Amino acid sequence: VAVPVEKRYEEALYAIEMCKDKSNPTVGAVISADLLSPDFENYITQFKGSEYIKGIRYGFRSTASMKDPQLIRNVEVLGRLNMSLDFTISPAWLTSVAELIKTCPGTRFLVNHCGNVDPRAFLDPTTIKGKPNHDANDWIAAMKKVAENKNVVCKISGIISVSSGYPKSAETLAPGINHCLDIFGPKRVMFASDWPWCLKSNSLEEWVIILKEIVKNRPYKEQKKLFHDNAIKFYNI
Repeated sequence: VAVPVEKRYEEALYAIEMCKDKSNPTVGAVISADLLSPDFENYITQFKGSEYIKGIRYGFRSTASMKDPQLIRNVEVLGRLNMSLDFTISPAWLTSVAELIKTCPGTRFLVNHCGNVDPRAFLDPTTIKGKPNHDANDWIAAMKKVAENKNVVCKISGIISVSSGYPKSAETLAPGINHCLDIFGPKRVMFASDWPWCLKSNSLEEWVIILKEIVKNRPYKEQKKLFHDNAIKFYNI
């Protein structure tokens, strides 16, 4: 939850205790760590073999950092430990992160929030407020570049609160979501709530209802993979 650096280890231990406590539904955790740190391997190895620590979530500082030898070595460490790398990224950086994913085939990656797609890019410009954060075709091409790598999956999340200036509905969110589902395929997508950030514009229930409406005509097996099976498999729960 973006705690200060000095609190990261304490947070990880807290997450482990939550997972051990069967009175709540938490079963796994993705923690924070610095992929540019020379001490990363020592830090993350403390959790080697943990049934609760599934990987890390990281925010890249620049496209140049994705080519940093230290960062690449640390990403490969995650793969050796059977841990994953979740990341949230600007659409403008998608092609750069695609190269990192290709460079580290032994590590599992997860692109959060539908690749930060802006639903406004697919809507009639006369019906929205403000300009989209990216061109629709550029984003599609970049997401396809990411998805070319079989060691990456996509979380269907974030889109409910990514921007304003239009009504949040199945109709307005469907284009971006359907592109993600089609680009990555039924075995490499998973639902995520993005709670509590989703509450910026809608309730969690409303987000779930919208997504269910968007996918209602897809085969039941694909819906089950989206809402359950793929996350179980990816995070080894």
